[in-house]
This record gives sequence, structure tokens and C-alpha cells, in this order.
Amino acid sequence: MEGGFELIVHKLASELGVPVVGFINEGTVPGQIAMVKDLVLAGAYKDWVAPAAAAMGIADEAGGYTIFAGGGGTVTKAIAEARRMGVRFALMQKRNVPGDGGSSAIACADDPDRAFHSVDDLLRLVQVPTSRALPRARQ
Repeated sequence: MEGGFELIVHKLASELGVPVVGFINEGTVPGQIAMVKDLVLAGAYKDWVAPAAAAMGIADEAGGYTIFAGGGGTVTKAIAEARRMGVRFALMQKRNVPGDGGSSAIACADDPDRAFHSVDDLLRLVQVPTSRALPRARQ
């Protein structure tokens, strides 16, 4: 995808000073690489779940979070992998938009404490004191 929702999320994260890390996947096109400022060459993958797992591991080791916003089948698999890995993650919930809100919004039913509607909600979730930080994924 060379634009659309993913590009908006990446631009917003960059404007907020949040590093956007990208991975190379089989079939990656130049427009996708241009969407990220920090590119991690961690191997070439045949599917998107493997690089997502690698990115989640890097974020977690650095004390960061994985943020899921929308998505389809691959994001559903990545959310399941985040739960399996036990990493910290947040889920964008549907709010005043048509459709079901994608994988992240659907997953909020199982993880309502990880849900956010806006950038302000997300910042509150990820920047709260350690004692109130997002819980690690259920294993």
C-alpha cells in the first residue's frame, strides 16, 4: 500500500516523534519503503506476520508498544501473535466511521483495556506511570 490510512498513521507518528520502523517483505515496492524513516533490514519475509513479530519484539525490548490501527486478515494474525508473544500493544477502536473498524476494532471486544479512539487516548495509554501501563498480553 503506497498511501491511504497507513500513510496517515505513519505521518502522524512521525510528527509526534514516534519512530516508524519498516521491514522488507517479498513484493515490497519503493512507495512502501518511503513511508518509514527508520528501515530495519531484518531479513526478507514471504508473509507479513513474520516481520510484524520481529517489529513487536524490537518495540517490546525497547520498552515500546505495538499499535494496531484497522487492518484485515494479516493484522488479525499479528494481533494474535502479539498476544502469544506477550508484548505490550494498543488497539484502535472504531468511532464514527463506516464499516467494522478493521481487525483492531474487532479485537477490542477481547481487550477493551487496550482500546483507544484518538491520539490523546493513545498517548494516555502508552505514557501512564508504569504501575498503570498497558498490561502485557495474555498468554
